[in-house]
Amino acid sequence: RGHKIALQNIADGDNIFNVDGTDSGTVDVNSASTGVAATVFDDVEAIFGRSGDDQFIFSATGTMTGIVSGGLGTADVIATTDVNGDTFVLTGTDSGLLFDEAPPTAPATLRTAAGFTGIENLTGGDGGDGFTIQTTGVLNGDITANGGNDVIVVETTGGTVNGNVDAGAGDDSITLEDSATVNGDLQGGTGDDTFTLDSNSTVDGDLDGGAGTNTLTVGTNVTI
Repeated sequence: RGHKIALQNIADGDNIFNVDGTDSGTVDVNSASTGVAATVFDDVEAIFGRSGDDQFIFSATGTMTGIVSGGLGTADVIATTDVNGDTFVLTGTDSGLLFDEAPPTAPATLRTAAGFTGIENLTGGDGGDGFTIQTTGVLNGDITANGGNDVIVVETTGGTVNGNVDAGAGDDSITLEDSATVNGDLQGGTGDDTFTLDSNSTVDGDLDGGAGTNTLTVGTNVTI
């Protein structure tokens, strides 16, 4: 029988789950509280957040065999600290998969075997991470890639990011395919970044390449 962490019978707050082994790690309950030690968990196959804005942070050795659910919060985060990079693939609304591989390696090894759901923000680490918002994917928060040479793709005709996309430091590649949408800002950060906005794509906020030698390729009927 699978085990799960579902935070019950405690006051709602912003919790931090650090996954650093297979179905194991620590949880800092109500992280704004001081003087409360993190709780160790092991052999727990699924994690469910509550009404606060929870963080689910995967180290290089962290994997979950069950679901990771953000619960009822509106600004939950799934993040990686793997310096070798990981790949996020959003397949539905605030739901998808986290893979151990980083671009240009095709994603194959799942960190979240049953995926994640109810998580509005994707956050990379200092490695070169990949972020793919599939045609069926809608992210209601931000992509924050941080360091490394990151690859960000919002796929054609349906892929949507309703927050900001910040590629962070590094020589990053950011592509909005035909009719893809970013309803916030598109930021390159430091490094030599490459922006490709295919035909009919939309950036509703500002586009800022940041420091470095940046390249912008724009198709027809692009809205910025």
